This record gives sequence, structure tokens and C-alpha cells, in this order.
Amino acid sequence: MPEPKDPTKLLGEDGLPLVGVRAKQAAVDYMREYVEGQEEVPVPLEQLYAQFCARFPHAVRQDVATNPKELLAFLKLNRHVFFIRSNKVV
Repeated sequence: MPEPKDPTKLLGEDGLPLVGVRAKQAAVDYMREYVEGQEEVPVPLEQLYAQFCARFPHAVRQDVATNPKELLAFLKLNRHVFFIRSNKVV
């Protein structure tokens, strides 16, 4: 996947690079906001993965998920935030 065009997406709110726990939390926050913005319509996993890849650079994707299957496992680790059914996220 290509890198995001906006270099500010490589940094957190404090201007430091997103790595480790910070990268994972930023990914959870972004995906939660994206899913909530879909107005209770389940988001296909492939669509969520594409949005995630468009938002975050390769370095962050390596910490979180490098393919849809890994993203599914990551989302399952965050069941308190995401509900997954039939490869769709609510």
C-alpha cells in the first residue's frame, strides 16, 4: 500500500512519531471514529482495512496489522470497542 500523502499523519498530537502502544491507540481511535461515522451500518473488514492503510504509514501498519486477517485479530483484541460479525465491524 502506498504511504499517506499528508506527512502530519506520521506524527501524534504532540509531534512525536507514532510507534508501539501509541500507534496501536491511534489506530483504535481512528477506526472507532470511522465505524461510528457509518451510522450503525456494519463496515466490511476489507473497507476498514483500506481506510486504515490510507490513514497510517507503513511503520504504524507493521505495529497494528499488515493485512485484513491481522486487522481482524487486532480488532478482536479490542472487543470492548468493536463488535465483529461475519467479517463486518460495528
